[in-house]
Amino acid sequence: MLDNNGLPAAVNQLIRDKKEYRGKDLTVLAFPIWSTIRFQALIAPGPPVVATISNTPRVAYSYGVGFDMAAAGRPGTIATEADTNLQAGGATRDQADVLIYGLSAHFEHVGEPAFFGDLIRETDVKISTNGDTTLPLGTLDMFPSPGGLFGIGRSNLLEPNTQDAGGVDGGVGAPLGYINNGNPTSGSFFRLSAPIFWSGIGGGADSNLALTCTPRRTLSFTSALARAAIPNVATIVGVSAFTPITAAQAFVDVRWRLHAASVRVRSSNA
Repeated sequence: MLDNNGLPAAVNQLIRDKKEYRGKDLTVLAFPIWSTIRFQALIAPGPPVVATISNTPRVAYSYGVGFDMAAAGRPGTIATEADTNLQAGGATRDQADVLIYGLSAHFEHVGEPAFFGDLIRETDVKISTNGDTTLPLGTLDMFPSPGGLFGIGRSNLLEPNTQDAGGVDGGVGAPLGYINNGNPTSGSFFRLSAPIFWSGIGGGADSNLALTCTPRRTLSFTSALARAAIPNVATIVGVSAFTPITAAQAFVDVRWRLHAASVRVRSSNA
């Protein structure tokens, strides 16, 4: 059920009930709050090639623009506005309170689709505020995507191109499909039965938020066995030597989105 301002009734009730807001003019904004994590595989050269995704936790909302994304699975990468719209890790924007009423996961950059099915099934998701309250929300496959990948993708691990020496069984099967929890439509998200309060005023209780994604098993993927290499491959027109998957191709990015309302007490000068 939505109130007249488009927010869920539970969100509006929480705004009405908080004593800090009573009798004050408020600015209430609804906008997405996003943060991107990466599941990067380590590559053991072959043949066959073995790609392994560790069970290290990846923490969304752990960094702001201009900060290192190490806790999110991309050490050494400095975040831009394309990665998050937070100003600092774990903290709300502009010290506003945030009421979270839903979450969604954009599976939007899958370097290797062969990883995807096992990764979303084996990775659990938890959200916490200040580490005092931790809520287990489910596994990655339970979260709809309101956008991103849909259809099919070519695997660099399991299905080499038909013109490559070392192709699988003399050729390539059908391309792998990307898995989505239903069609990735704009209004699709995981709705919470009651909003989560993320405090921004004063930096006290519930003021530091983290969304942690942890593969509960180490995930290993072995490339398909290659047939015998074509003799003198360099002399055959249109045929090139097979190049196995590299670390630059072996990852999955997930961009988390909080469906939320931002609440601020309006200043007397506003």
